[in-house]
Amino acid sequence: MSIKSFGNPNARYKATMSRTGDLRLGFMSCNPNQTGSWYGDTAVYGGGYLTGNIQEMDFFNLDFTSNAGDFGDMVQAARARAAGSNGSRGLFMGNRQGSVDTAVEYITFSSFANGTDFGDLISPLNGGYASGASDGTRAFAIGGNCCSAGEDNIQYFTIASTGNGTSFGNMTGSRFGHGSANNATRAVIGGTNSSSGASKNNIEYITMGTSGSGSNFGNLTMDRGYTGAGAVGDRAIWAGNGGGTVGNAVTGIDYVTITSTGNASDFGDMTVVRDQVGADFPGNATRVAIAGGNTPGGYISTIDYVVVGTTGNASDFGNLTGAKAFCSAASGC
Repeated sequence: MSIKSFGNPNARYKATMSRTGDLRLGFMSCNPNQTGSWYGDTAVYGGGYLTGNIQEMDFFNLDFTSNAGDFGDMVQAARARAAGSNGSRGLFMGNRQGSVDTAVEYITFSSFANGTDFGDLISPLNGGYASGASDGTRAFAIGGNCCSAGEDNIQYFTIASTGNGTSFGNMTGSRFGHGSANNATRAVIGGTNSSSGASKNNIEYITMGTSGSGSNFGNLTMDRGYTGAGAVGDRAIWAGNGGGTVGNAVTGIDYVTITSTGNASDFGDMTVVRDQVGADFPGNATRVAIAGGNTPGGYISTIDYVVVGTTGNASDFGNLTGAKAFCSAASGC
């Protein structure tokens, strides 16, 4: 039997609750006002890294501050995956296993379960430390650490149909450890941990409904490596940097308007400095979450959130099931 929300009678929940306001494992929300063709209330984080690669997936509801719960396990332990969504199905593309891995798997947001094999990346291999984007039909794996300088290749998958990747085009320069985010038509790609290729503060964009190469967009407010990005509507944010040197990490968040080329502006600050975040931050129609990472004090489980329609500092959301870095997420319902 579903439970109605007093605040939103259109929402339906499958929940186990011990007391009012206490969200327990089993909580799932489908608020139609917070769900779109590539985003939604349920955020699912795939894998990550602590003392080795992680197989478990975490989830939480973006509408309600709380700690994360266990969603299931990926097909294999992995870190630094690219993520995308069509609102009901999430893809985790490529990963890093000590060598490049081309595996792609998928989950269904409405069902707590393990990941299922989807297909493989094609050559040239994006592998780990790529970023993801989606227009609701296609999921994109962008760049990656196939080699010392990174990769400039972009490929895509049709989310509704299992299979291998298809070449889309190329970025203006090679990247890995970057972040990307999108609106309905355009994906913006910023930062890199590569010592050659794209500049570490550069942003470029692609139009997802066509095939072709990236175009210059502008610059971030700073160099960002091992960064991540997320978006609500036409606004994208980037957070996290350090390039593997946690002492260089800062709290600052950048933002751009996706529909207009130009340089990024300061959005506010996270609650803690972070390096080695996942490339893709989950979001619903109002919030984006930033979770995990590495700090001068070690790996963390802290989850922040920002209301993307306004500028300002991040707020505390809760914690992942454990400390981890390089954990990307997709969201849906």
